[in-house]
Amino acid sequence: MTEKKHLLVVLGSTNPSKILSVKNSLEKIMKNYSLEVIGVKAPSGVRDQPMSDEETLKGAENRAKSVLAQYPHADFAMGIEGGISKIGDVFLENGFVVVLSKNGEKGIGTSGSYQLSSKILNKINEGTELGDIVDELSGEESVKTKQGAMGLLTKNLITRDKAYETGIIFAFSKFYSDSVYWH
Repeated sequence: MTEKKHLLVVLGSTNPSKILSVKNSLEKIMKNYSLEVIGVKAPSGVRDQPMSDEETLKGAENRAKSVLAQYPHADFAMGIEGGISKIGDVFLENGFVVVLSKNGEKGIGTSGSYQLSSKILNKINEGTELGDIVDELSGEESVKTKQGAMGLLTKNLITRDKAYETGIIFAFSKFYSDSVYWH
């Protein structure tokens, strides 16, 4: 039996649900590798609650760049950032994922989006972060490190780690799909 090649992926977050989503996603798409996923603190360089797709994407990219600078030997560096966007009068929450290879290539993906209620949006506009609002409304602590707001809103049919898996797989597609689509 051939020994699997080691693959080091460093995520710019210590959030357990984000680390779990990275591990689960990579186990699906990088089956021929021995995976090591490390979560480290990394600054987003954006507001605690990003309020546009552009700001959310920038936060994810800043996190990925920060961890790549800290771990230049990593095969991939990642940033995941949740934020809010507006389409017409509707406000949606989603997450952006940025993957940087040690060779300088970048992959980008997003999670699914879900609508925010005016009740939640009003509290966000007062300066409260979504995670804190959900903790207050649910009576639970640290929801964002567990099922996330999307878990509560979907009665755990789609938890935070599951929601981010889609974005992670999309962001990595550049690195594992047929090169005919990219080069």
